[in-house]
Amino acid sequence: MPYPWSPGDKLYAADLNAAVRQAYKNFQAAENLIVNDAVVINPDGKIQKARADFNDWRIDNFIGFNVAPTASGIMTVSGVQISGIRGGFSGLIPGADYYLSNTPGAISTSPGTYRKKVGIAVSSTELLILSQKSVFNPTTDYSSNTVYQAKHDGIVVAYVYGTPDGSSIAPSLSVYGYTDANPNPTTRVAANAQAYPQAIPSGSSVAVSITFPVKKGDYWKVSMSYSRLSVETSIRFYELV
Repeated sequence: MPYPWSPGDKLYAADLNAAVRQAYKNFQAAENLIVNDAVVINPDGKIQKARADFNDWRIDNFIGFNVAPTASGIMTVSGVQISGIRGGFSGLIPGADYYLSNTPGAISTSPGTYRKKVGIAVSSTELLILSQKSVFNPTTDYSSNTVYQAKHDGIVVAYVYGTPDGSSIAPSLSVYGYTDANPNPTTRVAANAQAYPQAIPSGSSVAVSITFPVKKGDYWKVSMSYSRLSVETSIRFYELV
């Protein structure tokens, strides 16, 4: 079917791919590849199989799907399809999201160790290519007053919960967020400080929280101070990958 289309027209993969500018791009291969291997651009600018069991360029640099059998060191003829609808798959579940797998070059409806969505199945053989960033939870909490370096862009969410220690004096509770390019970050980007006017009754509690963004490669930390309280903390870094 020629394009442009009219409302209600059926869209064909070949037409859509032809209408998408730069749907294909040639790369040199760093390893042997087969048709529809999910590929990334490695630090040398060559393509190789993507894999989701590494939290680095092997997942971050997803570019698309290989379109022809390729030997290492040979410039591909058909190149890599980087957008549009890619055919030639089998057994896809229409409507399902697909992610990079821990198996090099493979995709699955279940994310690998690290999450990277790469497409949505539009039929049992065709995948609409996406390179979508997704937010996911880290598996463990982080500690206060400790510096971390962000491997990806992300958001820090810190929550501090305090219960009175029995003192008759009013408590205080403060939490601060710092991030910048220095290994010991000093740029304060978030703060929540509370000085309570009177003692907290037994059985009551207080809480403060902060949220702040962190750039990939920058350092960050959450510090806190408190008096006349017993505290528990929850500090999470939500990565964009």
